[in-house]
Amino acid sequence: MKQYTTERGIKIGIMPIPLLLDKIREAHGGPAVPTYTEKTAGGDQEVELDADMMDAAKEHNPEWYEEHEEAWAAYLEERAVSDKALNDRIWNAVQLKSVRVDMPKDGSWAEEQAFLGLDVPEGAIERRIYYVETEIVGGPIDILNIMAMASGGEVSEEVLAQAEDSFRGLLQKEITEELTDQVGAMENEPETEPGASGGEVRESAV
Repeated sequence: MKQYTTERGIKIGIMPIPLLLDKIREAHGGPAVPTYTEKTAGGDQEVELDADMMDAAKEHNPEWYEEHEEAWAAYLEERAVSDKALNDRIWNAVQLKSVRVDMPKDGSWAEEQAFLGLDVPEGAIERRIYYVETEIVGGPIDILNIMAMASGGEVSEEVLAQAEDSFRGLLQKEITEELTDQVGAMENEPETEPGASGGEVRESAV
């Protein structure tokens, strides 16, 4: 178990739970990716659409793009909702199973929150998650570090600085497993401009 001091000066333990997080992702599933029919020498083949394909088709084959635009847009909306639900589950799992901190025996913290007009959950699980989120975690930097440590990794100081600038003002619920993936990409990818390289586009799409 790793030790960590939050931005609020509270010392907590972080238990790595990468296998549990993987199980949650596997169980979540997600919306089906829309496809189009590609004719090949061996017969018709269903091919999944992707962002690179759609971007290229929009520029080079507008008619094909318009034919699949509605299905792609609907998929993106469904995926956004699905990703948000998964992110919430991941963050809740980290707060519940990874963060090690004892809740106060008295309820003064809950009384303070009630005084501020906040509703503190009554259920044991919901109450603990709420306590960690509102009384232990300070902000985005804490979330990045806790998520990385719970996933079995660490975040560099450079990435933390970039993340603080990029995600300042976001709600804690919005910075979850997906953000940790972005951090990993920032550390491992060479410095290139976004969109500098595109994926392969099939001839039938463009």
